[in-house]
Amino acid sequence: MVEIAKIKSLTAKFKALEKKFTQGNVPSVMVGYTANYAIYVHERQAKHAPGKQWKFLEQPARQLGPTLVQIIVIALNNGVPLLEALYLAGLRLQKASQKLVPVKTGNLRASAFVARENELLTVAAESKKAFKANRKISLKAALKASKAKKATLKKARTKKAAQIKRAKIKKAKAKLRKTK
Repeated sequence: MVEIAKIKSLTAKFKALEKKFTQGNVPSVMVGYTANYAIYVHERQAKHAPGKQWKFLEQPARQLGPTLVQIIVIALNNGVPLLEALYLAGLRLQKASQKLVPVKTGNLRASAFVARENELLTVAAESKKAFKANRKISLKAALKASKAKKATLKKARTKKAAQIKRAKIKKAKAKLRKTK
């Protein structure tokens, strides 16, 4: 029987590693979308343009599973830390899912993120800031469009009123000619 040298110290190291990774310290990465309607679009089955679909994050995650594992393994073999290897796989998943996002405006697609677990609070805060900024921009654009529409309507009304006035004058002149 072969005896492994320093088996007790090796066992102790493995137990320490096991303890470290079973206390919630397992590195993780999250891929998602921060737009407030992302879950609705993801879960609602509807007709979409060719190449676009609902389940735009779930489907690529299922389909790319082996590829994502391969990305992680290759990165780890090249000396990349586990957290960064997971991040690389997350980026690949994000890219694939963004191609399938069915909403035309681009806001949902732009709200995609990949974050290391310790960055999630930062992502949430940035998302909230971006949402507020986008809303402010949208409100300003809506207000500007509303003002432009009002101005156009006012011009149209005055143009219509001028046309009516000209028609009345023309009619009155025609009546005047008949009476002479």
